[in-house]
Amino acid sequence: MDNNTVAEGAFANSLRDPGWKYSTEEWTSQVVSDRQHDDTYNRVLRNVAANKCLQPLTDSPTRGMRVVVKTCKGSELQKWNLRHETVSGTNSRWQIWRPVANKRLALTLDKYGNGSWNTRYLDTSYPSSDRLWVLRPNDQPWRY
Repeated sequence: MDNNTVAEGAFANSLRDPGWKYSTEEWTSQVVSDRQHDDTYNRVLRNVAANKCLQPLTDSPTRGMRVVVKTCKGSELQKWNLRHETVSGTNSRWQIWRPVANKRLALTLDKYGNGSWNTRYLDTSYPSSDRLWVLRPNDQPWRY
């Protein structure tokens, strides 16, 4: 499948090279639940170009599975549990995104080549630099 597409089931890519622009790199986030008992929130991630939602490739998310864009249907598969991370005891802006269908997993980056582009996939949920996300306006630089 073309790496720069918003077709049904397209892999979600992320870019670090400012000269490149992929259709699956810009997302909006919408809260779809009240605060959970573990102080987390459930959200839907919607791709701006496709108007489609982010979800695991299949109905049974597992470690190593890629994530894709699909027509938004409001299913549990398209809901992501947002857990804020603390740094030195202070709530940071960084979050771990876990699929509601399997909260033991987290949205993760897989680097290619020189690291200028990445695909998104699922891996074990724990705070590490490839699993921490922050919501920022489009074209804003990433900072830790």
